[in-house]
Amino acid sequence: MATFTPAQVQQLLNSFQELTNRLGVGSAGTPPNPNDVSASAATLAASLDSRIGKFNYDSEAGLTFDNWYKRYSNFFLEDGKSLPDAAKMRLLMGKLGDCEYALFSNAILPTLPDNMTFANGIAKLKELFGDSRSLFVRRYECFKMVQHQGQDISSFIAEVNAACETADLTLSKETL
Repeated sequence: MATFTPAQVQQLLNSFQELTNRLGVGSAGTPPNPNDVSASAATLAASLDSRIGKFNYDSEAGLTFDNWYKRYSNFFLEDGKSLPDAAKMRLLMGKLGDCEYALFSNAILPTLPDNMTFANGIAKLKELFGDSRSLFVRRYECFKMVQHQGQDISSFIAEVNAACETADLTLSKETL
C-alpha cells in the first residue's frame, strides 16, 4: 500500500478540483445550475443598487453626469464587471431620475436602453447631461473666483482646484 505525505495529498486534491472545474462539475459533483449564476448576478446587482446614489441633473449646481460617474464608476467597472452589459444598463437606468430617464430614452429611440452597450450608454449620458457652459465661460468663472469673507483657505483651495479642472486649464505646445 502506498503512503502519501500531506503535501502530496493536498496536491492530488488540488489537481482533482481543477479537473472537475474544467469538466463543468460543481464541488458537490453536480453540474452548475444556470439559475445559481443568475441568482448571484441578481444578488450582485441588488448590492450595487443599494450602494449607488440616484443621478439628478443640475448643471448650474455642478451635478453633471461626469461628476456622478466619477464617483460611482468603480461600482460598475470593478465590482460589477461580472455583470453583462444589459444588467449594467438596467442598473444604470434605475439610478437615473425620472426626467433624466425620460430624456435619455427619448434621445436613443428607437433603440431600447437594454439593447445598448454599457460604453455607448455612458457616452450618450455624458453627452446629454454634461456641463452646458462653454469652455470660455468655465474659464472666465474660474478666473473671477474670490475667497469669501469667513471662508477657510482649505475650502477655497478645493473650490479653485475643482474650477480649474472644469475649466480645462492645461497648457500644451499647440495652445501656446
